[in-house]
Amino acid sequence: MFDLNFEEDEEGYLEACFEEIKKFRDTEAVHDDSYERSDGWLNIHISCYETEYAAQYKNALEYFFTHQKEVLDALCKGFLEEYPKLMELYGETAFDDTFFPELNDINDVKKHLAIHTLHIHEKGDDIYGTIGFECECPWDPEHGAGIVMHKDTFVIFGGADRAFSGLE
Repeated sequence: MFDLNFEEDEEGYLEACFEEIKKFRDTEAVHDDSYERSDGWLNIHISCYETEYAAQYKNALEYFFTHQKEVLDALCKGFLEEYPKLMELYGETAFDDTFFPELNDINDVKKHLAIHTLHIHEKGDDIYGTIGFECECPWDPEHGAGIVMHKDTFVIFGGADRAFSGLE
């Protein structure tokens, strides 16, 4: 399904078969003019292109393509669980429409995370790698947010660097 023939650290663009991503990118969380409303294109980055992991990369990406809604809903649910810890980390105790909006369900999360890059990592299991979702967000417009998923399991959340460093 996906031809992953680009070299190490080369970024490839895949066409908008990622329909569910549009629900994230069509958001007011986008502060940087370089990220426009989604037309479905995503930046796909292979973190360390090693041929021994090629199947894991491809399987992770194909799993996401085939199960977009399930993966993204799990991402949102995991994020909702982590959101109070995030507010605490930033020293926030109350919701704020600008930086820390009230998030009650997965649709609220989709309004405030703007996913623009997928980072594919070899760490996961013997079949599937993990995917780091790099996002723009209102609470850190300079650095953004990063969420790592293994198939449809929320693994870890942090700044955008979490998305491109994966589980390391």
